[in-house]
Amino acid sequence: MSHAPVSIIGLGAMGRALATVLLDAGHPVTIWNRTANKQQALIEQGAIGASTPEEAAHNMLIILCVTDYAASQEILDNLGPALHQKTLINLTTSTPEEAQNLAKQAENYGARYLDGVIQASPAHIGSPTATLFFAGAFDTFSEHAAALTTFGTIRYVGANPGQASLYDMALLGLWYDAEMAYFNALSLIGGRNADLDAFLPFAHKQFGYVIDALTETTQEVQEQRYPKGPASLVEHSRVLHQLAELRQSRGMDTGQLDHLNAIVDQLIADGAGNHGFTQVSEKLVDGQTR
Repeated sequence: MSHAPVSIIGLGAMGRALATVLLDAGHPVTIWNRTANKQQALIEQGAIGASTPEEAAHNMLIILCVTDYAASQEILDNLGPALHQKTLINLTTSTPEEAQNLAKQAENYGARYLDGVIQASPAHIGSPTATLFFAGAFDTFSEHAAALTTFGTIRYVGANPGQASLYDMALLGLWYDAEMAYFNALSLIGGRNADLDAFLPFAHKQFGYVIDALTETTQEVQEQRYPKGPASLVEHSRVLHQLAELRQSRGMDTGQLDHLNAIVDQLIADGAGNHGFTQVSEKLVDGQTR
């Protein structure tokens, strides 16, 4: 079985990991990095070193993994016509708007473009635990899926080039929000003066309830149905206001909780008091409340 030749432009920790697993899988790999000494170890493993990005871009599949959006733009401008009829996959961290701009820039040079996001550390590249999201033309994704699977578990998330970045930021936000929720809980029970080890298994259990309910919650949001479940919005409201008052008395920030209370109070005023908590999604998921 022949393996498609791949060019890797950018040899930071992630770029080196990408090149290494491609070489291990039998792909011919051409590499370039602004700091040339980063190429040597990969050349010893069988990679072909290039002296310029244009020289590296002779393969039909080119993967860009550089410092930031500005560096990506600069390299695309340098490559210019060398990208004609080739596929450029950008694995450089960027915003959705930046990804869309890079897609237009690549298409102006006659290239096909995919934007990708890596949800893994360099050490996990090449294992199923590494998840990579890709956005852009589905036929382009399908054509190169065999090579991309070398990096880990791959998922196509949509035709809009900015969608992979949106997934990345949404999942990072989920992690930050969960961490903040846990820190708030630790603060409420007394912080470092409390027995945190004793509290830990109960926190595990509480997060488990959320995880176990995700599928049902997603269905309720999609179907716009909000069964009462274990408690109505009226009952939730009492707890939410008590929680806000308690946090405030401890000198904790209540901004996000105050925002949630305002939404719940409005829903109750609108006659939804006997509905379930998921109805809050109408004010959050569709962006009606900022």
